[in-house]
Amino acid sequence: MKGRKKSAGGMLGGASALSKWSRCEDVIRALPEGCEELRHATTIITGPTTGIGVNTAMALASLGGRLVLAARSEAKAEALKAQIEASMSNPGPVSWIELDLRSLRSVAAFAQQFAKMSDAGGWPPLKCLVCNAGILNINGRYQATADGFEETFGVNHLGHFYLTRLLLPRLRDAAPSRVVYVSSGSHLGSFGTTDIENSDTLHRLAKPDEDTRRRFGHRESYGAYCWSKLVRIPTFPPPEPPHDPMWRGCPLHGIFMTDMS
Repeated sequence: MKGRKKSAGGMLGGASALSKWSRCEDVIRALPEGCEELRHATTIITGPTTGIGVNTAMALASLGGRLVLAARSEAKAEALKAQIEASMSNPGPVSWIELDLRSLRSVAAFAQQFAKMSDAGGWPPLKCLVCNAGILNINGRYQATADGFEETFGVNHLGHFYLTRLLLPRLRDAAPSRVVYVSSGSHLGSFGTTDIENSDTLHRLAKPDEDTRRRFGHRESYGAYCWSKLVRIPTFPPPEPPHDPMWRGCPLHGIFMTDMS
């Protein structure tokens, strides 16, 4: 439409054409303007070596921009990089930087290494962060991160929240940018909860008391997964100033084949 103001949310401009059945290629076709932006940008994705992370990383690489695989395993990241290069005629450059969301020290080290490599290599601006990684402890035992937080909550939420905060200055410098948190609808079931908007609840999720840790089982393990996914939405970094178009909540629902554990 003539005279229509260009939206800073160009990456989402054609989203109305998509549905729950849409595939990566459908998203690329529906959002040509956003894909063109990412062609001249850097994108970081966590958890890229398994499940929907692989498909997302492949699609992002096909756009031609710089892609950073934030993962624990160099071997798996290199295998994915080889798969990308073998399946595409002209993918964008792909780099691996170690990231273990079980350790806030590792998160800080990732941000520092990214800044160093990006500045030294003259990488394009960071315009997209995809917080995709997630775990579900199917063994039903209580486990903690290196920082003493319940592991599922620590990896799925706290690690990503800290990562976002550390990368926020670069994302703002490259605005319009996007931070995508892969959430879930799992909290709607009998194991979930919606009571996650007060500090007491968040504290119990992050550091359960001794009694909860002692009786931690499969129900509590799945509940921790549900809560860790839901809490991403209301505690998403607040817009500054109000209505900042940079922030978009993108809950993803469905069942995917993955070796998440």
